[in-house]
Amino acid sequence: MQQAVPARGKPQSGQICIVQGSLCLCASHFAADGMEISVERRIRGAVGLAEEISHPNLITLAGNWENDEAIYVVEEYASHGDLLQDSLSCPEK
Repeated sequence: MQQAVPARGKPQSGQICIVQGSLCLCASHFAADGMEISVERRIRGAVGLAEEISHPNLITLAGNWENDEAIYVVEEYASHGDLLQDSLSCPEK
């Protein structure tokens, strides 16, 4: 059974968490309309990095896609946020 739960931490443009058994995924929606180029680059950079690395202590990227309206990212749920949220909240890093 799937159930949607509110995301903890700082929400993105749109975020929903899905729990199915022991698997917990978070789907984030980043609206393309009005998105700054620097934000888009950080999103693409974080997704690119997540696609290339795999480690038990790192958040797993389950998938991503985009269309003209938005970029969508589905990843393992992290209660205190993830690398992308950290990158967007602290651009000087």
